[in-house]
Amino acid sequence: METDRSRNERRAPVPRTQPTMLRDVDALERALWLRRVVWTTAVGALAFGAGMYGVAMGMPLALALAIMLVFAGGTLVGVTLIPGLAARLMSKIYAPGGSSTPGKREHSYPESLAARGQYEEAIHAYEAAAHEFPHDPEPCLRAGRLLRDELGRHEDAIAWFKRGRFRVADDDGRAILATQEIVDIYLHKLGDRRRAIPELARLVEALGTSPAGCWTREQLAALKAELRDEEEGS
Repeated sequence: METDRSRNERRAPVPRTQPTMLRDVDALERALWLRRVVWTTAVGALAFGAGMYGVAMGMPLALALAIMLVFAGGTLVGVTLIPGLAARLMSKIYAPGGSSTPGKREHSYPESLAARGQYEEAIHAYEAAAHEFPHDPEPCLRAGRLLRDELGRHEDAIAWFKRGRFRVADDDGRAILATQEIVDIYLHKLGDRRRAIPELARLVEALGTSPAGCWTREQLAALKAELRDEEEGS
């Protein structure tokens, strides 16, 4: 049975076009593999020519074939495996994993796009980060703020805030913040008090008996009373 969490994740807006950053990565991978194929083919042809020359000069055929295979195989390993091993070694040096404590995840690339006013590109970059780190709510929350503050796409912003909220526990501070931002959009951007009520109720449950929870409970009661009076007066 489909849960509320999965439905909200499915309803979150997904860009119709593949994020620019992902297209760049795919193009880079294709270029690297093409370069490896070209180098391997060229070296294989050179090894074949050298082996044939050795045979013509009297070298035993078995020895010539062995030299050709060793030379071509070594070249293939060099152009295919060594770059990957070097990259993994550098990642261990600059971003160690295992039992060490990972550093705070940064989103400098989309932040730089947003700073230059490239808001749509920044949202695409946050979308890519959201796919890469499915348990991190931060890309979703930042995309929601861009949509709300810079593009005025309030419904899309709400969907992104909900998507980020469902990635963490209800009592997590980031989930509470996302709910507060959703309430703010409903009340102050869209003027939709009815849709704000279930979000306020969710906030009351998350905040409990804290001062903020008590204040939110009073706000919820006042909002319900306003709507009830309007219905009775109509």
